[in-house]
Amino acid sequence: MASLRQDMFTINADCDLASVGDLLGRLKQQVGAATPDNPLALDLAPGRPTAVALQLAVSAARSLGQRGAFAGFADTAARFLPHVIES
Repeated sequence: MASLRQDMFTINADCDLASVGDLLGRLKQQVGAATPDNPLALDLAPGRPTAVALQLAVSAARSLGQRGAFAGFADTAARFLPHVIES
């Protein structure tokens, strides 16, 4: 059985609406490329996350989960989003 490769995308904790454009483009690319055989994990950079950062993490997790391509939240994101369903 082949082992699954797992990629991780880290969302800047301090992102806001004015700065989200480039981050959102990179996140959309990574989410689109994720597959059940190459799932994507999500994390938040250290610091207190903004509402924008939290919403990006939740939205990306749900999109990935619908396709069976969500590898879960890494340490920081899991601490701030403990009740979000991971799959």
